[in-house]
Amino acid sequence: MKKEADECSVQYLCPTSYAADAGARFFEKIMAKGGKNPPAILSTHPDPGNRIQAYRQNKLELGCGGEASYREKYQSIIQLLP
Repeated sequence: MKKEADECSVQYLCPTSYAADAGARFFEKIMAKGGKNPPAILSTHPDPGNRIQAYRQNKLELGCGGEASYREKYQSIIQLLP
């Protein structure tokens, strides 16, 4: 089921300007914080390393080109919050 969700996220983002493999970055951050022992909340999920690879492979297979993260826009919106 997790694999299907990851694949669907790549398919959903592929025709947009966003990076279709952005989920891989999430798992890279998780691995950086938890090393080989990811947080307990992810313990029932597949290995993050495999998921990172799958995100990137799916993006390549679908020919997705978006790379935008819109970090600057996000930061400007956050600045507006009380």
